Amino acid sequence: MFRPIHAILPLVLAMALAGCFGRNTPSATPTAMATPTVAADSGASAPATATPEAAMPTATAPGEPATAAPEEPAAAGPEEVTLQTVEEAPHIQRYRVRITIHSESPRGVDEIQVNGAYVKEPPAEHIQMAFTQGDQVEQLEIVLADGMRYVKSGDLWVAAPDAKANLQELTLITPQALTDLGEAPVLVGQENLDGQELLHYRVAQEAIPVVGTEGDTLDVSQADSAQLDFWVDLAEQVIVKMALTMEDAGTDGGAASKVDLTFEYYDLNGDIVIHAPENVLGAPGAGAPAPGSQAGDGATPDISQLSPTRQMLYALFGFDLLLPTGTDYTLLSEQFAEFTAPYTREEAIQMFETVLPANGYTLVSKLDAPSGETVLMFQKDGKTLTIAVSTAEDAVRVQVVSAP
Repeated sequence: MFRPIHAILPLVLAMALAGCFGRNTPSATPTAMATPTVAADSGASAPATATPEAAMPTATAPGEPATAAPEEPAAAGPEEVTLQTVEEAPHIQRYRVRITIHSESPRGVDEIQVNGAYVKEPPAEHIQMAFTQGDQVEQLEIVLADGMRYVKSGDLWVAAPDAKANLQELTLITPQALTDLGEAPVLVGQENLDGQELLHYRVAQEAIPVVGTEGDTLDVSQADSAQLDFWVDLAEQVIVKMALTMEDAGTDGGAASKVDLTFEYYDLNGDIVIHAPENVLGAPGAGAPAPGSQAGDGATPDISQLSPTRQMLYALFGFDLLLPTGTDYTLLSEQFAEFTAPYTREEAIQMFETVLPANGYTLVSKLDAPSGETVLMFQKDGKTLTIAVSTAEDAVRVQVVSAP
């Protein structure tokens, strides 16, 4: 039905810190798609939705405001509404969005909240993520400014050109899916919120689109119940809120679960200025090769004399990384590796924290997720390695992503 939140955290960290494992990711403002006109059925009026909270603060450091927005459209009536997202609306050049995923299951209550500020031209974004799992909170921050991306983990800012926050990877479904529904939504009613005239629509469970990729799909037909509502600003003619609720009572002894997903757009064409952060960590200098490495005293080894596996590891890590006998490789390329090795989790983490700095890398981030996975981020001369280590029976499973 939907990923459990404890499984999303490692995905988002890898997505943000290493370009999403090499998947294609869209820019901050997706390309516009055809926007069909709604021929909605009328219904009873519903209570007004909550007003979004105050705008989130921008990062600190110099920057320039976005250019003026194009002329806004005239307000439309209920029969003239065209479904269009804030991202694709040409008359909206700046906006903020708040995304919340709230999950209730036998493991407890988990939540992810994303606050994003966007400027379309020149492209800029400031994204703040907070992951609450039980009593543990993890935070991640990404800034795109002046053509460069920066990632903050803990108190450290790092220049990371390939870092991206593709929110569709996080939620699978976004308001964009509402622009291509198989059947017309039901018009619940017209609501006035702080002077804004909004149309409230509801999508039947069977009409909610299946989204995602093979093996990572949101299909609400598998849920016991699901409800998708959205609100359109009549003046701006854009979708300003989407709310999806899914519930599963559990069958054959399975446990009940509930997931709420909300998108809220606000501060449309507001005074949003996004700056590059200060005190960004520079590229580390070269260090000594690791003991036992064939780099020896720093001389480049004859790579042609290495086995094909060690040649690929050399291309990935930039040095001859020696792994123990019994290491089983699932995937291995110049940008990505996945393998199990006969280490304990603690031994594998200690090995990476020792060997990579000895070969010139700097450890810039380390996160221990409640799921038991540890995510390490290393940098060297503009190259970023993100390494996820988790327990796999009597070994450890390691995923390595190199960017660029």
